[in-house]
Amino acid sequence: MKTKTILFELVMSAILLVSACQPVKAPSGPYPIEQPTEPAIAKPTAQPYPIVEPILNQPDEAKQKLAMAQNAFMMKLYSQLVSGDENLVVSPYSLYQALLMAYLGADDETAHQMEKALALPLEDELNHLAMRALNQQLTQPSEEEGAFIFKSANALWAQYDYDFYEEYLADMETLYQTGLFAVDFAKSEEARKQINDWIADKTEKKIMDLIPSGALSEATRLVLTNAVYFKAAWAKQFIEAQTTSEKFYTLDGATKPVEMMHLESNFSYYQSEQATAIELPYAGGKFSMVALMPKEGTFSAYQTDLSIETLNEVIAKFNRGKVNLSFPKFKIESTLGLTQTLQNLGIKDAFDPNLADFSEMAKEKGLVITDVLQKAMIDVNEKGTEAAAATAVIVGVTSAPLQEDPTVITFDHPFIFFIRDLETNAVLFMGHFINP
Repeated sequence: MKTKTILFELVMSAILLVSACQPVKAPSGPYPIEQPTEPAIAKPTAQPYPIVEPILNQPDEAKQKLAMAQNAFMMKLYSQLVSGDENLVVSPYSLYQALLMAYLGADDETAHQMEKALALPLEDELNHLAMRALNQQLTQPSEEEGAFIFKSANALWAQYDYDFYEEYLADMETLYQTGLFAVDFAKSEEARKQINDWIADKTEKKIMDLIPSGALSEATRLVLTNAVYFKAAWAKQFIEAQTTSEKFYTLDGATKPVEMMHLESNFSYYQSEQATAIELPYAGGKFSMVALMPKEGTFSAYQTDLSIETLNEVIAKFNRGKVNLSFPKFKIESTLGLTQTLQNLGIKDAFDPNLADFSEMAKEKGLVITDVLQKAMIDVNEKGTEAAAATAVIVGVTSAPLQEDPTVITFDHPFIFFIRDLETNAVLFMGHFINP
């Protein structure tokens, strides 16, 4: 049994759906809510983690360690998603937070496997406190008006007549600031629409219909949602009139037209025999995009072997100088089923109805993760970047100096990209562009 300690008080979107092994009871009264505009479950009476000091007073070292653990998990996740020739965008930040919310309700071997796969760096509940501190730090608004937006929101959608531990609900509220909404999963399509509408609203309608028809049922007990939306202008914007149609070389050596943006400015960049990388800062000085382009013809092997150590080494070797940059405009949308991927990463018992242990959520046995979904999008253009994501964890039963001449860098063949926080290095979004 995980023990609680007295501690201090913290998208891409995330969803956790929890079901149990026995049918849900038919409602004995009117349906609790029609639209989830306000929290509909009474505030828990159990005492949550005491808020002894402000969230932002959490040690920077704790937030840094958690960001590093998330990035290491990200690279293991990416190595499982690199097959094929489709473009990809994923939010490791959203998925990591969703899995942490599930981990909060796990116990024994189920919790141990999740802890190991997530490489949690801190003592027990300190990981959750660091997550909230990191979340609050990253979502602080810019002092420069209009520079960027990064929003994160959490909600807990609970079967209205199911007996969850009040301590679990209280801890979710304190650690993840979840709004509590009562739903009736016996009316699965109605519940699905409510949750999808909430996600759409929190992501400026960039993530629609995350939960597909049939994903919820009478056995569903809980859905945890984490919605993240990002929009930022480049610190130095590309000039739209200079964007031209040019060739982009795909994995098979063929060429396709792409809208190529152009800008000559000072950038941090890296070049070697293996790869070229560049950092594109966003306005406000808080976030940046790092683009990493392996040598032509080596993309598949490079991305398979890419590790967080390699990425950190590339960033550490950035030089500062004048660059004549050509960079493609692109839009990517990805819908991912991550169940098998997470099992490959060692989270096994959580998906096994005979072994899953989520006894920190409720006394009733039989809670098990049945699916994990993520939907993400990114739009990169001359002005900046817009991105959003939604993750669903479904739990149920088996039922350098300036130079005279600029360095010329052209991203005209497949590359990997990361949107990261400059202070903690936490990666919010990543993916690859390989096929215009």
